[in-house]
Amino acid sequence: MNAAASWWTNGTLYVNDPDMAIPENISNGFSKFSGSYGRLNTTSDFLSGGQLLIGDNTPFIAPDRISAFLNPDFVALPQQGTAARPESMTNFYHKLEHSPSPLYLTKENGDVIVGLSNWDMSNSATQTVTFSDLGLSPSTSYTVTELYSSTQLGTFAGSYGRTLLPGESVVLKISTTSSSLPAPPTNLALGQSASASSIYGTGNEASKAIDGNISTRWSAANSPYNGQWLEIDFGSATNVNRVVVREYGNGRQVFQIENYSLQYWNGTSYVSITNGFTITDFKTIDFPTVQTTNLRLVATTANFIPSIMEMEAYNVSGNTGSVIDQDDSSAVTFSTYSDIRAGVQRMQTFKITQSSLPKIDMYLWESYVNKVPEDNYYIDVVLLDTNYNPVSTLFTAALASNNIPGTPPTAYSIYPKLTGLDTTKNYGIVLRSPATIDDSSTNNKYGFAYSDSNPYANGFERLSTNGGSTWTTESSGNRDLMFTIYK
Repeated sequence: MNAAASWWTNGTLYVNDPDMAIPENISNGFSKFSGSYGRLNTTSDFLSGGQLLIGDNTPFIAPDRISAFLNPDFVALPQQGTAARPESMTNFYHKLEHSPSPLYLTKENGDVIVGLSNWDMSNSATQTVTFSDLGLSPSTSYTVTELYSSTQLGTFAGSYGRTLLPGESVVLKISTTSSSLPAPPTNLALGQSASASSIYGTGNEASKAIDGNISTRWSAANSPYNGQWLEIDFGSATNVNRVVVREYGNGRQVFQIENYSLQYWNGTSYVSITNGFTITDFKTIDFPTVQTTNLRLVATTANFIPSIMEMEAYNVSGNTGSVIDQDDSSAVTFSTYSDIRAGVQRMQTFKITQSSLPKIDMYLWESYVNKVPEDNYYIDVVLLDTNYNPVSTLFTAALASNNIPGTPPTAYSIYPKLTGLDTTKNYGIVLRSPATIDDSSTNNKYGFAYSDSNPYANGFERLSTNGGSTWTTESSGNRDLMFTIYK
C-alpha cells in the first residue's frame, strides 16, 4: 500500500488504483480475504484519499464487509481528497509493504481521524498515538470514538493506546466535541459455559472458545469434519442480536469451515438464524434480537478440522439484520446436476412473507473437468405472472467461473436488498449462463443442488431450454432447488 506515502510529495494522493477497495475479494472463492485482512485493506482504502472505487463483486459482499462503505462517516473521508499521513515512516519507498500505522488526517472541522492497524496476522500488538504528533494539544482532553463499531471509547489527554488483536484495524475519531455514541457492548459469552459435538483432545475444550483469549481455541475431533458444532449456554434467557466468530487459521490464514449455520434454542428445538459460506478469522453476524438460553454454531461442511478461537455474543441497542424466513436446505436429501448453459435455465418459484428481500442463499457448484464454463453464472430475481412465467427482472448478479467451488453444495449468499415487494405475487430465482457452450454435456457447466421430495411447499422448480422464452414445471411440481430466503 503506497498510498499513505504520497503525502511526502504533494500532500495529496496523485495515483489512484481503480480497484483499490476490495473488502472481501469475492472473485477468488475460497481464497477471498479473511475478515481481518479485509478490514485492514478497508482502513487503507478510506484513508488513502481521492477516489474510492469498489472493485469487488458487491451483490455478494457480506454485510459486515460492506457496512463501512455504506456509512456516511467513512464515505466522507476520501471526499476530502487528501491522503492520510503516517505518524512516522522509516521506509520512504514503502515498496511491497503494507500501509503504515498509525495513519492520520485532519478534517476541516479540526477532528483528527486515525487508522490503527496491526498487520501481524499472528501476534497482538500495542499501539499508542501521541496527540502532539497529530498536531493536537498535549494538554487538552479529547473524546475518542471508533468508527467501525460506532462506539465511544472515552476521554483522553496526551495520548491514546490500545492492544490490537492479530490483524485488527480500527479507525478513531479524536475530537473536542462530546459524543452520544454508546460504550462498546459487553461480550455475553464470557463467563458462561460451552459444549461441543466433540473435541480434538485436552486443551481444545469448548470453553476455550469463550474465554476471551484468542491464543486458545476449541477444535473438533479429527473425524468427521462435517456437522461439528460449538454451543454457548447462557444459563438463562438472554437477548442476543450479534455474534462474532474468530476461526483459527493455522497461522497462515488457512480456514477450514466451508458452510455454516448459526442457530438459537427456542425452548423446544434449534432454529437457524442464518446460513453462510466461509467464516475466517473475523466474522460479525447481525440479526434481529432473539431471546434464548443457547446459541450454536454448526460447521455443516468443512475441509478439515473445524477450530474456533473465540465465539462472542452481544446485545447491541438498535441492532438489526436479516434472519432466515424460509429454508428447504436443512432437512433435504439432495441431488446435484450441472446443465446451466446456452438456452438451458433453471428457476425456483417462491412466495414472500414481507415486502423486503434482503438476502438469498443458493446452493451452487461448478462441474470442472478440463476447463471452466465460457460465461458467468447469473442469478436473477424475477416477478412472475399467475402462470409462474417471468414478467420482469428485479435483480441480477453474476459470479465468475473461478469463484465457484467444484464440490456441491456451497451456500452462496446474494444480497438483492429488494424492498416494496408485493406479498400477494409469486417470485422466481433464475439460474442461467447464456454464453456457455451447449455441447449436450454436463461437463464444465454450472450446477445446482435440488430435491424431488417437495421440500418447499410454496413453490417448485421450472426448466427452460430456449433461453427463458418458455418454461415447464418438472417432476409434477415436486422438484425444488436448495435455497434459503431471508427477511
